[in-house]
Amino acid sequence: MNDKIKTTKAKTVTKTEDNSVKKSEVENKNIKVSKETTGNEKSVNTKPNYKSYNKSYGGKRRKKFCKFCAKGIEHVDYKDVDMLKKYLNHHLKIMGARVTGTCSKHQRRLSNSIKRARVVALIPFIIQD
Repeated sequence: MNDKIKTTKAKTVTKTEDNSVKKSEVENKNIKVSKETTGNEKSVNTKPNYKSYNKSYGGKRRKKFCKFCAKGIEHVDYKDVDMLKKYLNHHLKIMGARVTGTCSKHQRRLSNSIKRARVVALIPFIIQD
């Protein structure tokens, strides 16, 4: 795709302290217009405003923490099926530590206990339709 940079002029109107109107034109060369446009339609490729993008989703996200460390749990029990299901997605795959926020020590223990619960048939391996 060949994009060419199109120079556009924007008119601005400003009022001074003595209420006189001052008109000025400013050139803007940051707008790219692709050659594939037809007629009066123009596709404008501009960079998104990341500051407002993050604000629309709540700004900064909270830091994830290991829930096992917070509760002081050292041993992850494979017989606690309700707790183990919180760390499985809808396809019954083990969710990663980046998603759940568990530390590496507890993530290893959690995955081993989920695998052990699958072997003992407390948790299914696959979803049955």
